Amino acid sequence: MPGRVRVFIASSIDGFIAGPDDDLSWLPEPSDDDHGFGEFFADVGALLMGRRTYEVLEGFEGPWPYEARPVLVATHRPIAPSQPTIRAVEGDIASLVAQAREAAGEGDVY
Repeated sequence: MPGRVRVFIASSIDGFIAGPDDDLSWLPEPSDDDHGFGEFFADVGALLMGRRTYEVLEGFEGPWPYEARPVLVATHRPIAPSQPTIRAVEGDIASLVAQAREAAGEGDVY
C-alpha cells in the first residue's frame, strides 16, 4: 500500500511561510523544539516541492536538509541540483503525486 501524502507547515496568521526576501529567520534552530517535525519526517520516503521552494532551500547555508531522500521538483525548466537525489518532474498534480509516491516506496510523500 502506498504511503500517505502529507504536509507539515508553519505559517503566520496571514498565511505566509516566509517574510520579505524569503526570510525564514523565525524557524527554530535544530537544537530547539522541532514541534514534531522529526517524528513526521521519520515516515517520509520522498519529497515533492515546487521550484520556488527548491530554489530557496538550495540557497540556505549548511548541509542539504533532506538527507538521502528523493526530492522531486515540479518545474518546466531545467535545474542544476546540488544532490544526486534531486530531480525535476513535470505533469499535472495527479501525475506529480504518482511520481512522488513511486519515489517514496512504502514511505510517505512530504
